[in-house]
Formats: sequence, structure tokens, C-alpha cells
Amino acid sequence: MISTIISEFEAAGWYVKPGTIINTWIVKPYPAHYKEYLLIPLKDDWVLSTNFQTHDPEHQEALTVLNRARIKAARDRI
Repeated sequence: MISTIISEFEAAGWYVKPGTIINTWIVKPYPAHYKEYLLIPLKDDWVLSTNFQTHDPEHQEALTVLNRARIKAARDRI
């Protein structure tokens, strides 16, 4: 599952910082101009808060990639 997440980000042209924590998922820019994103834990596994909204285009792109990777990882488990 972790490798699926990382490979989806890399396929989309993102750099996943070594040592990134990938347990549960939400993305935070670190820093945005390098497209180097840190994945930080969210309290409920596989859940993005419905209150979480962003208008930052790069952050939105990261969420799109992340959601695609989560769907792919879920399919791979079946």
C-alpha cells in the first residue's frame, strides 16, 4: 500500500521526501515550490476530513493524486 501511494505521486511528477510518514493520509506542502510534500497522520485511517478544503492548486493536485492512489491500493487488496 505504501509503495502504491509513493509510486502514484512519483508518476504524477512529485518527489516524495525520504522518511515521509505514511500511516493515514492527508498532504501538507513542505515546501510547495519544490512539490515536496509531507504526508501526515489523520486520526481515522483512510478518511479525509469533510471539513478539509483547500483552494491552493498544488495542494488540491496532491489530494487528487492521493485519492487516486488510495483507490488503486484498495483495489490491489481485493
